Amino acid sequence: MGNSFGRFKSLKRLLLLALVAGIAIACQLSNPENSDIAGPVDSAENSSAQPSSAPASENSLSTPTASATYQDPDIPIAAQYPEQLQAEGRLTDEGANLEFTFPEAIAASAKMTFTLPATAVTSIDLERTATEPDGLLAQNNWQVLEDSALVKRLNYPWIRTVIAFSGEGDLSGAVILGETNGQTVQLVVQYPDAAAQTYWATAMLILDNLEFDAEQLPLVQQ
Repeated sequence: MGNSFGRFKSLKRLLLLALVAGIAIACQLSNPENSDIAGPVDSAENSSAQPSSAPASENSLSTPTASATYQDPDIPIAAQYPEQLQAEGRLTDEGANLEFTFPEAIAASAKMTFTLPATAVTSIDLERTATEPDGLLAQNNWQVLEDSALVKRLNYPWIRTVIAFSGEGDLSGAVILGETNGQTVQLVVQYPDAAAQTYWATAMLILDNLEFDAEQLPLVQQ
């Protein structure tokens, strides 16, 4: 049983390495002057960008699609995303949340969830909370992948820590932690391995165009 689980984790590592290579190639094609993954600008300067008119490809998010812009005066995050996705923002006493969910035809379990806590915590505090015995990873039965190349590839300016994980069945993902404008940010990404390329083609569009509204941050004035 142990050997089988070890082979399974090794296979998932290989799949993640192949996925990261695909992400790098996609980024290079979209930005030939810079082969590294480009980071977003931590400002609201371009938050009024208009949706593009590129034609959508039927049942596919891995090719250019028409995009929409998420913007809500109560949520200090703006982003462009493929119009097939659903974006939902929430502001509660615990903080601000922005979640992108994917069509069931692509992957019902795939999603991206941003959380900006309304408490004075650091990214190190969030990492400790995620990795402790009864933390986020343990609660979801997610196993940390220590040697995932994804950790080195997601190099946006606001990111401080990337914890790649393997979940039950064919689920993979990462807990991404960082800080911007004095505000701690947590992003949880998860997707089935079978939809990995489709997922990351979409995720990169969101991350490349992600903007934080400096005028609203931090949520808790220190």
